[in-house]
Amino acid sequence: MAVELVGATILKPAPLPLPESNNNLVVPLTVFDRAAFNLHVPSLYAFLPPTPSNSTLKSGLSRILHHFPHLAGRIISDGHLRPCIALDNSGVRLLETNVSASLSEMLPLEDADNLDELHPAVGDGVEELLQIQLNRYSCVGSRPCLLQIFAELTCTVTNLKVHFSANFITELKSQVPGGCSTFEVLLAHLWRKISSARGLRATEETKVRVAVNGRARLNSLPNIPMEHYFGNLVLWAHPKLTVGDLIPAGGRGGLSAAVRIIHEAVGKIDDGYFRSFIDFGKLEEGKEGELVAAAPAPENVLYPNLEVDSWLRFRFHELDFGSGGPCAFMPPNLPVEGLMLFVPSMKETGGVDVFMALAAEHVQGFKKICYSLD
Repeated sequence: MAVELVGATILKPAPLPLPESNNNLVVPLTVFDRAAFNLHVPSLYAFLPPTPSNSTLKSGLSRILHHFPHLAGRIISDGHLRPCIALDNSGVRLLETNVSASLSEMLPLEDADNLDELHPAVGDGVEELLQIQLNRYSCVGSRPCLLQIFAELTCTVTNLKVHFSANFITELKSQVPGGCSTFEVLLAHLWRKISSARGLRATEETKVRVAVNGRARLNSLPNIPMEHYFGNLVLWAHPKLTVGDLIPAGGRGGLSAAVRIIHEAVGKIDDGYFRSFIDFGKLEEGKEGELVAAAPAPENVLYPNLEVDSWLRFRFHELDFGSGGPCAFMPPNLPVEGLMLFVPSMKETGGVDVFMALAAEHVQGFKKICYSLD
């Protein structure tokens, strides 16, 4: 596969915001933003023809940036050395390429190791908050296909994608008395199988860092339009168990125990918990220096623990540039061993695709047992 760069530009909002509205303003990052590391979150979408031209896409993006000027800004430090976003309309980086392969050769986008040339470079020296790459594939007998990729971070662990059908998830739920959510039962299942594949001892303790969205939990702030809030609003629950309780010797009760622990831990991250974190941020206002990020840094190894983010409520299927929704979606390489991402399946309603990063020596063992109901 040859990838030819045919265009590179810095795209700015059009029309530019009025000077008195937000130009040259500085927006401090919230305590929730500062609890996470600065990195580009990757997303990859593939669309079948007919697709809009690159010029049409760029024109539309410029108009959208007018309403989201943060994306066209830059990270700076204020007088107290705290990170802020300067709404200076510096713009986003947009690359255009032609790819010699056909899109059908790349689908279903499950080989993350073959995507290195399909995203903008990231790392030290990258100032843009948003980077986009538009890749045009040669499609025999039709207009070129489009593959759009946001900036990706590299990763030294093995990435894999596992599909769980709606029927399989229903079978898992049937083993949990009292009912549970898809997220809870699938996380409990994977927690058990990955711990087994890792060969953890029964006496070892393992935990899962669960990202909890505060938008539905901050009931004490009814005037904030939570569904449209632009910034981070996530804290973390930390359910934990010994491996012996997670995977009992008799083979019974482990799934239910894991579901219960996950449900209880997430339930504690409520309105009061989020408000206490906001109060903590207020106590830090005016102090010199920066908070230490609570999220794991890229290239960390979480073993014997895990981390999970749920994108199950993200409406990827509705992304439409005028010719229909995407035919495939995936995040490229995950940068942390033990990190998992739950995404709604493009194949079937109710199915879930799980993207994960595991140590290479644990992958084959996990694949052998990941669909076992034992």
